[in-house]
Amino acid sequence: MPPPSDIRKLMLPHLVEAEAYAAIDPPDVLAKEAGIPEGQIIKLDGNENLYGPAPRVKEALASYKSYHIYPDPQQRKVRHALAEYIGATPDRIVAGVGSDELIDLLLRLFVGAGDTVIQAAPTFAMYATFTHLVGGKLVSVPRT
Repeated sequence: MPPPSDIRKLMLPHLVEAEAYAAIDPPDVLAKEAGIPEGQIIKLDGNENLYGPAPRVKEALASYKSYHIYPDPQQRKVRHALAEYIGATPDRIVAGVGSDELIDLLLRLFVGAGDTVIQAAPTFAMYATFTHLVGGKLVSVPRT
């Protein structure tokens, strides 16, 4: 096994120079950096709900008894509920743990090394991040 300083020699070539995803800092970090109380931070750049969950969602989360059990990997209940809501069948629904996972899965399925992905800029940074991870080339076109 090579020493840690040589770990890049073991990496896939297209990932050695990949630009790291710039994650959004949480409110406590931003408040500390700004020198203000955390309660005064309102983030608008993270696609987050500023108000937290609705009261019924809070109740449901508080009464859930199976947090110690892995969830259904096929997401049967949510896919069935969504399918019923939109008038489709569950086999036509893909669910994920946020848009990051779905973008990652789509690119892994349909983009290979050297393939080109076109994005309309500005857009969500994860399209570029996952395109580079699968070895694709990203072309940004401005919105008009």
